[in-house]
Amino acid sequence: MKTITTIYLLLFFSAISAQIKPTSKFNRNVTVKNNNIKKIGSTLLQQNNSIEMCSAMDFDFPPVLPNAVVILPNVIWDNGATLKVAFVSSSNQPKKAQRLTVEAKVKKYAKEWEKHANIKFQFTTNSSSADIRIGMDTTSGWWSKIGTDAKNFTGKTMNFGWDGSDIKNGISESRYKRTILHEFGHALGLKHEHQNPAAGICWDWKKAIAFYKRTNGWSEKKTRGNLEALSTRNIGNSTRFDPKSIMIYGISNSITSCDFEVKSNSELSSFDKIGIGNIYPNRTNRHLLGPGLFAYQWTSGWDNVEVVKIGNTNYLFMLKSKTGDVHINRLNQNGSVGAKIFDKKWTTGWTTVRIFQRGSQSFLFLLKKGTGDVHIHKFNSNGTVGPRVYDKKWTSGWSIAEFYNQGSNGFLYLRKTATGKSKIFKVNTNGTIGSQIRETNGTPGWSLAKVFQTNFQKHLFLYRSSTGEARIYKLNSNGLVGGRTYNKTWTRGWTTAEFKGSNHQQYIFLMKYKDGKIKQNFVSASGTVGDNVFDNNLNRPDIGWSAAKFFTNGSKNYVFLMNKKKGTAVINKVYNN
Repeated sequence: MKTITTIYLLLFFSAISAQIKPTSKFNRNVTVKNNNIKKIGSTLLQQNNSIEMCSAMDFDFPPVLPNAVVILPNVIWDNGATLKVAFVSSSNQPKKAQRLTVEAKVKKYAKEWEKHANIKFQFTTNSSSADIRIGMDTTSGWWSKIGTDAKNFTGKTMNFGWDGSDIKNGISESRYKRTILHEFGHALGLKHEHQNPAAGICWDWKKAIAFYKRTNGWSEKKTRGNLEALSTRNIGNSTRFDPKSIMIYGISNSITSCDFEVKSNSELSSFDKIGIGNIYPNRTNRHLLGPGLFAYQWTSGWDNVEVVKIGNTNYLFMLKSKTGDVHINRLNQNGSVGAKIFDKKWTTGWTTVRIFQRGSQSFLFLLKKGTGDVHIHKFNSNGTVGPRVYDKKWTSGWSIAEFYNQGSNGFLYLRKTATGKSKIFKVNTNGTIGSQIRETNGTPGWSLAKVFQTNFQKHLFLYRSSTGEARIYKLNSNGLVGGRTYNKTWTRGWTTAEFKGSNHQQYIFLMKYKDGKIKQNFVSASGTVGDNVFDNNLNRPDIGWSAAKFFTNGSKNYVFLMNKKKGTAVINKVYNN
C-alpha cells in the first residue's frame, strides 16, 4: 500500500545510506534497555515503553523528506487548512463502548498538533467528506496514510488496532497519547524519524529482519522499507536527527551493530514542534519573505553591497566599482537605513567585496578582477573602515571569493569563472592571507559560489548560470572541499544566491537580476536542496535585484534588496518560521 513519510524533507537529494556509529555524546541522549518485548496481536508492544509499532505504508515509493522531522514534497496540506476527520466502521472492530473510548482519546490528543501547526482538525460524522477516515480494525495494526496521499484512497486512511479487551482493561494515557500523536504526524505529512538520512543508525540487518519477522510477521522488504534511511536523492529537506521525536520507533540495542538504542516517547519533542511549524507556519504563506517596509531611490551603480554586524549594530556597506564611491550607513533597529557614517572615494575597479570574521574582529576584503589587487582592512568599532592590514597583487581574473571558519581556523576559497581554477588559502587571525593549501584546475563557467552551514557542517554551493548546473560539496574540517552531496541542473540565469536559517531550518534564496524572479527552497541537514517554498517577484516584475543581504536586529529579521542599475533599494520583513 502507498503512504508517505515523516521527516521534514522536500526535494531531490543525492542518495546516502551510510551506517555510521554514533558518537559517545550522542549515545548519552539515546539510551534505553529494551529487551522485554513481546508480540500483541499483529503489532509490537515493548513492555517497558508500551509502544504500538506503526507500519509505514509508502516504502515501495520514492521517499521525500524536511527538519528534525521527515516529509514528502507532494503530500503537504494547504497551510491553514481545516482537515475533516471521521470515524468509520471496520471489520474486527471493538464494541461500541470501547470505540467511543478511543474516539475520545483521538479527539483529545490529535489537537496537540494544532498548537504548533497552522492546521485544524474538525471531527465530523460525514465520512464521505472527510479528509482523514479512522478505522479500528484490531487485526490491521496502527498506521496512517501520509499527508495528502490520503486523497488517493477510498475507505479508511488511518487505523488504531487496540484490542477490545485491552481497551476495557485500561490502556495508559501515555500509550494512547504516543500512538495518536504519531499517527496524526503521519497524517500531516511526516515520515519516521529513524529514517532520517542524518540518523546514521547502525542496523544489524540480519537480526533486525529476523526480529520483525518474529514479532510482527514482516517480510524483509517491509522491514527494510520501515527502517532504512530514506534516500536524499528524492527527499525535499531534512535537519539533524532527533532521537526524541514522536515519529521515531523505540530501537532495541539487540538489533543494532553498535551501542545504539532509542527510548520511545509520548510527547512532541522541541524539534517536532519547530519542524511542523516550519511546514505549517502560523500565517497564510509558507515563505520567509514578508512585506516591504522601506523603499529608497538612490543613484545607480552600487554593485557591491554587504552588511556587517559590529557589537549590536548592523552597518550597510556599499561600493561602486566604476567610480570608487564608498558609503557606510547604520541600519536602525526597525530595519531602516540610518545615518551615513562613512563616505569616501577610492580607486576604481574593485569588483569583489567580502566581509569576514576572525575571532571578534571584522575585516573588509577588496579584490580587483582586472588587475589582481587585493586589500584587507579592519573595521573600527564604530562601523567605519579602519587600517589596511594586507596589500598584495595577485594574478588577474579572480571573480569569486568566499571566507569561512572551521573551528578556530579561517580559510579563503578563490575561483576564476573564466578558467575554472580554484585555490584555498589559510586566513590568519590578524586578517592577513596565509599559506595556500590547495590548487585545482576545474571546469570554467561557475558564476556563483556560497558557503553555508547546516547544523555543524559547512558546505560549498556552486552554480553555473549559463547551463543551470548546481552543485554542493561538504567542506572538511581541514578547510578543503570534500565530497559532493548535490548535483542537479536548474533553470539558467540565476544571478544571486543567499542562504538564510530560521528555527533550525536552512533555506536558499535565488534571484534573477533580469526579470526579478525569486525562489526560496528548503535545504536539508545533509546539504541538499529541497522543495520550493516561494516562487515570485515580490510584485515588482520591473525590478531585478542585483544584491540581497539578510540581517537581524534583536529578534527581528530583515532583507535588504538592491537594483544596481536603477538605484532602487527596499527592505522587507523576514518571518521567523
